[in-house]
Amino acid sequence: ESLVPRSSAAPPPLASGAMPRGNGKRPPPSAAKVEARRQPRPNMRPKAKPTTIVDDRPSQRLPGRAKAPEWMSLLKGQFEKVPGTRIQCAKGGFPVRVVVADGKEFPPDKVTAVQKHLRLLAQRERRQQEIDKIVAGGGGATDEASLAAPSAKMPRKATTAASRMEVPKVGSKKARREEARKRRREKAGELHAAAAERDGRELASDQWYAGEVVQRTLGRAWVRLCSTGAEVPEPVLARLRSTSEDLRSQVSVAVAPSDLLLPVCFPDVADAGLDLKPGVPLKFRLYTDRNGVGGCEASAAGTGPR
Repeated sequence: ESLVPRSSAAPPPLASGAMPRGNGKRPPPSAAKVEARRQPRPNMRPKAKPTTIVDDRPSQRLPGRAKAPEWMSLLKGQFEKVPGTRIQCAKGGFPVRVVVADGKEFPPDKVTAVQKHLRLLAQRERRQQEIDKIVAGGGGATDEASLAAPSAKMPRKATTAASRMEVPKVGSKKARREEARKRRREKAGELHAAAAERDGRELASDQWYAGEVVQRTLGRAWVRLCSTGAEVPEPVLARLRSTSEDLRSQVSVAVAPSDLLLPVCFPDVADAGLDLKPGVPLKFRLYTDRNGVGGCEASAAGTGPR
């Protein structure tokens, strides 16, 4: 046996034609990996698919165009008609719906999608007309004829926009809020006057009566009559007693059986700033209609008659 240590023994000789394997730590990459890591050359770019048949292999055959059966051409006139579109046969004999304005194609049975596309084209056209008017110096006024849309939704949007334009946008936010509140009060007063005429309202007498707010509800306040029974005309007093029994069930607060209740609507209050909270003393006049007896021209008890 050799007395030379194994660590200092010389490596075995390489076989003829063998490739050296590096410094003993990591073998060098193979020839395939070296080829794969090369920088790509211009002739290594992906090539386009062939348009001609190279050989008889099935993979080299060009795909054919799908052709519709003959009976499908008979369905051309059986689809729903939409203004602004036409039905025609595409390549292969398949029927399609074509938009005349821009040539976009849709399946012939997709009517909702076509109508949505037509509305979009109409909006773009109106917007372009407004821009052209502004550029030409015609101002930002919109032509009424251009607002006419083929859709059923457009009149509702136009009406909503017109109602918004009625409220002036000038001044501060507080001024606009007061103006809107004033308009609402005027409109409510007009509706209340029409309802009073429809119900046959008549003034019972020119005398002023005293009362106290018992409860405030939606659109009205329930008032307790504080005047003596002798001051109220007998026919009105008898009708007031009969209606008070029904009104007690609508009031959520405790009311004495002898109290006479009557409604006072908000449009019947002469002072717009009067807060009709429970306990506020009022003075008012009495009226009669088909619903019973009520108060009108109401104001605070300390003020003079309006």
